[in-house]
Amino acid sequence: MAYTMFDITMNFEGDGQAIEWAKGFVFHEAVTREVDKLPLHSRFICLVEDVGVEVHYDFGADYYFFVDAADEK
Repeated sequence: MAYTMFDITMNFEGDGQAIEWAKGFVFHEAVTREVDKLPLHSRFICLVEDVGVEVHYDFGADYYFFVDAADEK
């Protein structure tokens, strides 16, 4: 399965800050890239339904990243 990742990585104090940031960001203007798999040491945080984006945390590299939720079938 391919994923559309937004070419954005961010550092936040916690999951709540990442979610709030995602709610206010205009993702349709961001650059994306197609990947076959998500980073190995990452976990799903939540789906932000209002913007159609999944928030993930890479605990190996300590950053948050964002995936287009439309890819989830």
